[in-house]
Amino acid sequence: MFGGVQARRKPLKFGEIKKQGEEYFGEKYAKARLFMEQAVFMYDKEEYVMSSFNLHQACENLFNAIMLTFTLKNDKEHNLEELFKASRGYAPDMIRVFTLATEEEERLFKILVCSYIEARYNPEFKVSREDVEDLMGKVEKFEEVTKQVCERRIKEYEKLAKTEKKRK
Repeated sequence: MFGGVQARRKPLKFGEIKKQGEEYFGEKYAKARLFMEQAVFMYDKEEYVMSSFNLHQACENLFNAIMLTFTLKNDKEHNLEELFKASRGYAPDMIRVFTLATEEEERLFKILVCSYIEARYNPEFKVSREDVEDLMGKVEKFEEVTKQVCERRIKEYEKLAKTEKKRK
């Protein structure tokens, strides 16, 4: 607010939106890759709980990559269920990764969701090797979907920016 009047941001041009989308995607995707590497590292050490925590973090960053690329906004949400709901409209292919169509699919997703808190604060929390293996496969597929939808969206911004420039 300035002098009692709220300042309005001028609308971004598509070239600026593209640039921001690329930066957000690059940052969040790179972080997701690092968390995935840590998940593998922990898996190799047979630290399955910590592996699941890192898989959660990878997913959180992938969801945020989608949200930021498409909306340029980040609600700083950690709950994967909420992030899933918020981003599935932008990346409908992710429903094939996290189908939630069976009890087993729901159980695996719930492990991922719970890992954020439980891995840090609940010494009784356990995750099996098999569950981590299944989740790793899903997170790898989710990573591919995220890359595809975000890169496609950035290309759309690029086309719109070119069209915008031609109008001038």
